[in-house]
Formats: sequence, structure tokens, C-alpha cells
Amino acid sequence: MGFPEHFSSFSEVQAFRKSFKVIVQYVLIPLIGLYTLILYFYLFQIVITRELPDGTVCIPILIYAGLGILAYLLTYPMQHDPTEIIARIFTRNFFYVLIPLLVIYFLAIVLRIKPYGITEDRYFILAIGIWLSFISIYLITTRQKNIVLIPVSLFIVLLLVPLVPGECFN
Repeated sequence: MGFPEHFSSFSEVQAFRKSFKVIVQYVLIPLIGLYTLILYFYLFQIVITRELPDGTVCIPILIYAGLGILAYLLTYPMQHDPTEIIARIFTRNFFYVLIPLLVIYFLAIVLRIKPYGITEDRYFILAIGIWLSFISIYLITTRQKNIVLIPVSLFIVLLLVPLVPGECFN
């Protein structure tokens, strides 16, 4: 089944399968790059017109952040290989690119909560936005990047968010 016979084999550096590298570097990351351009054009439109559209702004940014974090986690082991230029550029810059989008994200949430109040959906989107900001700032500011913090902190957030009593939303 491909399971190692001894636990010591987990500490050895494993080579990535070529098909995995091709999919991540030449399909997933370029799609995220294209999505980045679309979101930034959308961001510039919002800044120029000074008006948020009637539709949702948060969902496209959440999709972008989710795909970007997935790609970050998948390319993280490749970032130290000098031949993997695309993975290195992506892992170094993704969270810097995410920060301006998070500003619009929070602006959209606040502009929806202010007149209409907080609902369960808005509360969940706000909690995920705070988590994204925390992860972004952590990965930008620290030298010793511990990527285990990403899934562990997301698990804790998703575990704690539903514990807020329903009376808070009425």
C-alpha cells in the first residue's frame, strides 16, 4: 500500500512525484495567478468608483484565500529547492498579495453588519476573515514558519465559532 515499514523513514526528505509538481506548479498556481488578476481588477474598480457592488465581495476572496492556502501548503516543501522558481515566488508572495484583498473583505463585512446587524453567516465570515488575517500576519512576520499552525488554528476556529449562543444574533 506504500506505507513505510519504519517510522524513521518519515524524517527523510522525500522527492515529489513529477505529476504532482506539474499539476501544482503549472496548473494550480497559474489559475491562482489569473484569479489574482481578476480580483485586483475588481479591487481597482471598487476603489475608483468608491462603491461596493450589491453582490457579495467576500465569497470570491474566501475562495481565493482557500485555494491560495492549499497551494501554499502543497508548494511549501518545494520552496527551498533552487530549481523550483515558481513555488519559491508563490510561497514568498502569496500572503502579501492577500492583505489588500482582506482590507476590502473587512470593509464589505463592516458595511453589511452596520445597517443590517450581525447574522450567523456574517459572524462566520467575520471569524474566518480574522483567522485569515492572523495567518497572513504570522507568515509574513516570522522567519521560522510553522505551517502546522494553519490547519490546527483553522480547526480551533471552526470548533469554537459554533459555540457562540444563538441569542447573540437576535
